[in-house]
Amino acid sequence: SKMHTLIYRNRKDINAIVHTHSTNIQILSSIRKPFIVGEKVIYPVSKYAPSSTKKLALNVAKEFEQYNGVIIANHGFVVGAKSLEEALNIASETEIQAGVLLGEK
Repeated sequence: SKMHTLIYRNRKDINAIVHTHSTNIQILSSIRKPFIVGEKVIYPVSKYAPSSTKKLALNVAKEFEQYNGVIIANHGFVVGAKSLEEALNIASETEIQAGVLLGEK
């Protein structure tokens, strides 16, 4: 996809990308809540754009300038890492922790 291509092109340190549509991350993406630990944003929410558009790809790639993962507004989550195993582990752990984050009052 355009989005994945831009991430690989702009981030030479990323060798693998995992793009998910898991339940807890979907909720965060729908309410546009970033993934925060303490006071620190770990994964921001990109600006909204329709799925599969160049604008969406540009919005996500812009966030990848500072972050290794992005919650895609009203869509899902994308994470980049040095290896596929690392990217899969991050995506899995982020989904679990997103459930915890959603349960906090």
